[in-house]
Amino acid sequence: MSEFVAWNSQPLERWAERYAQGKFVELGGHRTHYLERGEGPPLILLHGFFYDSFLWAENIDALSRRFRVYALDLWGCGFSTREPLDYGYPLYAEQLRLFMDAMGVERAALVGQSMGAGATIKFCVAHRDRVDRLILVSAAGLPNPQPLMARFFNLPGVGEFFLNLRTDLFRTVGLKTSFIHDPKLITPDYFGHATRAHKIEGSIEAGLKILRSDFSARLPTRFGPWERWVCRRCWCGDAKTSRSRFASLGRCTRCCQVHVWTSWIAPPTSPISSGRKNSTVSRWSS
Repeated sequence: MSEFVAWNSQPLERWAERYAQGKFVELGGHRTHYLERGEGPPLILLHGFFYDSFLWAENIDALSRRFRVYALDLWGCGFSTREPLDYGYPLYAEQLRLFMDAMGVERAALVGQSMGAGATIKFCVAHRDRVDRLILVSAAGLPNPQPLMARFFNLPGVGEFFLNLRTDLFRTVGLKTSFIHDPKLITPDYFGHATRAHKIEGSIEAGLKILRSDFSARLPTRFGPWERWVCRRCWCGDAKTSRSRFASLGRCTRCCQVHVWTSWIAPPTSPISSGRKNSTVSRWSS
């Protein structure tokens, strides 16, 4: 079982042959692993830091009922290449462009989470005609401070030392503090799947290179100094969150759409809409 194998120790080819669930494609000379499901209009999913395409495990089957879904492992993550590339939004936007070209996809809906969202925004700015719609989940790119653990691992040598220790502690703490609201959801099976690719040689080096890249830089904007960030936090403890919490976003954001997309395992609900003119708040459960 992979949980008894040291971190950062397994050859990529052997580990991918054993565990990879998807397909592979060469993009600009760099190997990319991806999942492909369903039929219909193309929908491309880009994960965030720490994760890979496994992030979408609870969503991809539901989405594939209406779309041809592609879920990529970004370079440095999952079962994709571990080469020492110049990780950042421009690189991942280029990976997305190359992938769409390779799949023969001229135009697609894009869903990006965290740094994957930053990459989709970068892609949209450069290739607006190729984006059918853009869905952002916990998007990176806002000038928010890094979590304490991320700042700790940014110190020279610190991340390398602690992440190479033969313990699950630091990755478990990272999941609990930065990714999963309810710690009870982090079962041994979930942890094993979420961190399986961390066993691949070069994963720690690639992960720290990503973490230490300038992902906090402001993404391109259309109106220059006239623009400003409007950042609101909406915290939902469970699936019974009242409509008023979502509606409050509509009241504070004018002339835009705010979409709250959850990955709860719950019965489908109808979209919720509220707020001022040209402001919409919608919630889906999948």
